[in-house]
Amino acid sequence: MMLLREILKELAGMFVADVRLSASVIVLILGVATLRDLVGSLAGGALFFGCLVILAVVTALGAKTARRPGR
Repeated sequence: MMLLREILKELAGMFVADVRLSASVIVLILGVATLRDLVGSLAGGALFFGCLVILAVVTALGAKTARRPGR
């Protein structure tokens, strides 16, 4: 039982650790799901490239924040 609790705690921590990344991916998924009739067969590509863009932006912002002196 303790092992299961630790695994669930780690999984929850992965999603809560970077709120900006998690929220952005959820918004992307909701947006593509909403527009799936218009996007059609391009939905998979939109999700893939959208996630890549989100990852690049969040990583760049995180690196910029980490380089600030005094933090």
